[in-house]
Parts: sequence; structure tokens; C-alpha cells
Amino acid sequence: MLDSLFPCYFRFSMANEETTAPTSAWPRNESLETESVFSKGSTGEIPFSFIGRSKDWEVLLPSTSIRVCSEYENHVFPMYEVVFKDMGFRLPFSDFQREVFRWTKLSPSQIHPNSYAFMRAFELVCNYLKIPAFKNVFFTIFTVQRGNDWVSFCQTKKMFEIFAGKVRSFKERFFFICPKSEAAMCPLLGVAKDGSSFPFFPLCWKRDHFLLDSKVFSQTAPNLKEEETDAYQKIWAFVKSFSQKTKTDKRGNTLMSANGTPVTEPRLINTPELVVSEDPDDSLCSYASFCFA
Repeated sequence: MLDSLFPCYFRFSMANEETTAPTSAWPRNESLETESVFSKGSTGEIPFSFIGRSKDWEVLLPSTSIRVCSEYENHVFPMYEVVFKDMGFRLPFSDFQREVFRWTKLSPSQIHPNSYAFMRAFELVCNYLKIPAFKNVFFTIFTVQRGNDWVSFCQTKKMFEIFAGKVRSFKERFFFICPKSEAAMCPLLGVAKDGSSFPFFPLCWKRDHFLLDSKVFSQTAPNLKEEETDAYQKIWAFVKSFSQKTKTDKRGNTLMSANGTPVTEPRLINTPELVVSEDPDDSLCSYASFCFA
């Protein structure tokens, strides 16, 4: 049963850091004013709560005064329903995802859900190709794009289709997640040399990311390590092996060229299909000219 009361204390604050952000106001009004549809006293909706093993994670409903950018304690953090309901994402965070959060200095809820689809699809492709999911390879394919508050990952070279549609109303469909076990806590923490633990990445909204130029988070192929270069080349070769895709109009009609032949375009990794597939390897193999055993 979902609990509408937090087992910990929450503090609402705009001043997450003592340093001064380069913009005059942060967070912006949209994140400060958007109330969760799941909040107590709101619509009374119950969120999709299959987020991971129930013995490790608990879904908590915010009060009407809590915002996604609020400050909170005890390792509780907000997430968006669409990430779990429509993208097949499950906790705990993988090592690759943890590295992305740490590298970008972003909390999980500061990242636009579209980018969760890219992250998940990237990992599934790497698993299919039997290569590590390198953070540096991901940020060679993707670059950071900033909105008013939320951060997206955009492709420098098109390999993945965009997950669109259901993410449009994501901002008011957030709830909070509380780790219940040691197994749930471990991915959230790092261990110092003296044995003490520390947050491996931010769980609350922070300004740190916005104090840096977005270009510092990007990577380039010439700067990759040998094993990273090999992984990048395998992903690119895999995408290039896809058969061409027939181009259609908005109604699904095949577009024809002046000489009467169908117009084709490069086929990309089908992100929306892949992230919800029960057999990701089979989905990837279905439109490639070669498959991996």
C-alpha cells in the first residue's frame, strides 16, 4: 500500500548551494510552481509503482507543498512515473547510470525523461554487442542540452530514435522513492578511503551542473581510450548495418520519388520499441543485417 506520509523530514529550499549560479533565478518558476498530481489533497491518482523489488524500494506520495526541486533528506529522491511505466526502467541504478549522474553533476529528476530512454537503449545495445556501457562513449554520441530547469541529452550523430509523446506531461507526474534496504542504499553511495560513505551523485536538485559550460560534459572520438574507441566503432558499425527504412508521411503513406520508387532513409535504433521489449536482443537482431549470438 502506498504511503502518503514521508518517514523523514523535508525542507523546501531554493538555495541548495552557497555558490551563485550564473542565472538570476534558479530553479525557474515552472519547477517551483508545479505540484504533483499524486500529492495528498490533489487528484488522488495512484502512480504506477512497479519501480523495482518491493523489499528494496518504496513509493511515497508528496504533500501539496512539496516540489520536485525541493530539498529532502534520508536518501529520498523524486522520479517521474513515465520513466518506469512507459520506458521499462527499474531500480537500482546501474553502474553506467550512476556514472552519468556523477559526471553531469545532476540528480535523477533533473534529467529529462527522454534521456532516460536514450540511456536505457544505449545500455541494451551495449549488452547486445557484448561491450561495456562506457560513460565516455555515451557522451561521444550524446551532448548536453539545457532547458530552463531540466537537462536533455541530444545526439551528435543520429543513431537512436527519440522517445516522444508520453513524456509531454511528465513534470506534474512525479513521486518520491525511498530506499528500504542495504541493497538499495549501496548504488546511491560511494565509499571513501577511510571507509566512510558519501552520496555518489546528487539526489536533490543542485546548481553545480549549471555552473559549468555544457561543453565540458562532451567527449570526442579522438580522445577515447582504446577500449572505448573499440566500443564506439562497434556501435556505429552495428547501426550502419541496418537495412534502409521506407519513408512515410504523417498518415503512414509511403513517399515516392519523382521516378516512382519509394523514398528511403537510414534506419535508427528503435528506442521506443527497444526500451519496453521483453526480448531486447531479438528486437535489435530483427532489423540488423547481422546478429550476435
